[in-house]
Amino acid sequence: MAVAFSLWETRSGNIVSAHETEAAALAAVRETIRVHGRTAVASLVLARETTRSTRIIAAGDALADRTLMTEQDTTDRSAAST
Repeated sequence: MAVAFSLWETRSGNIVSAHETEAAALAAVRETIRVHGRTAVASLVLARETTRSTRIIAAGDALADRTLMTEQDTTDRSAAST
């Protein structure tokens, strides 16, 4: 079963991007936050999509929090391994 992690813009209802992994989708959100600030992702939704269903993972502020928390976890793991 194919799985995609998609970013949707809620105001327009358009798909912004689709990724093979959640980590790749969060990296795209992280870059958007870095370049445009946290408010740039306020109307985004991250969804896990299969041929059978779509499940919302996070949206808006929760998506920004998840993205930044994931970045911190990765940074913490990298520092611990050195």
